[in-house]
Amino acid sequence: MKLPLHLSTQIHVWLLLQFTTLRTACTQPDQVGLDNTAAPRLSGRRRSDRGSVTIEQVIWAGAVIVIVGIVVAAITGYVTTQAGNIK
Repeated sequence: MKLPLHLSTQIHVWLLLQFTTLRTACTQPDQVGLDNTAAPRLSGRRRSDRGSVTIEQVIWAGAVIVIVGIVVAAITGYVTTQAGNIK
């Protein structure tokens, strides 16, 4: 039996999963497509901008989710108020 979760709980779980996936992806060595001679030379390098695009996308997605949540709350409040006025 599935229990219904509040929207904020669903968002929290989704963001937690996204950040966990992002952290795992950023800690894995990026040696796809490199031959064995180039890998030792490049393994010591650090890329300072690694993951910046993904983090930006997560921030934008979070902002959109917050905006949608505010709109849903406003509409729900309006409908609830108007329903209370019906005689």
